[in-house]
Amino acid sequence: TASMLLSNRIGDIVLSLPGNERYAIDAKAKIGGVSSEWRPTEEFAGDGAAPHQLQLRVGVGAITVRKAPAPVEPLVDDD
Repeated sequence: TASMLLSNRIGDIVLSLPGNERYAIDAKAKIGGVSSEWRPTEEFAGDGAAPHQLQLRVGVGAITVRKAPAPVEPLVDDD
């Protein structure tokens, strides 16, 4: 839930982000791909207004950004 700068020369970056936050993300791979479960126009703010700025770089590899599963609330039985 913080701003991050992640880089890797060879290998993959897989990042799970909480769905209740706003992010500005800049992800690039020189040789490889970038995939995301987020819809950039709705959930990422590229205007600097997002509290969390993410810069992801890979030389050779892939970048995957996905939504972290929501925490499961325990069931409470008062019996």
